[in-house]
Amino acid sequence: MAPEAMQDLLGSLFAWMAQQESALRSARVKAGLRRRADAGLPLERAKGSRDLKPRKVSGYHRRYGC
Repeated sequence: MAPEAMQDLLGSLFAWMAQQESALRSARVKAGLRRRADAGLPLERAKGSRDLKPRKVSGYHRRYGC
């Protein structure tokens, strides 16, 4: 098989694999949301809620030089 044909074949294969992964991820998310809805739980974050856990910034400063 010619190198160009092999590249086309592999490119198509990887694109198909990515599409299948996306479909599986979408199905898992939809199933989880359906499960929460059936249980009567909220599907989104509560209004006004935020992450209150303190975060380290030392790595950020080291990386970006702030």
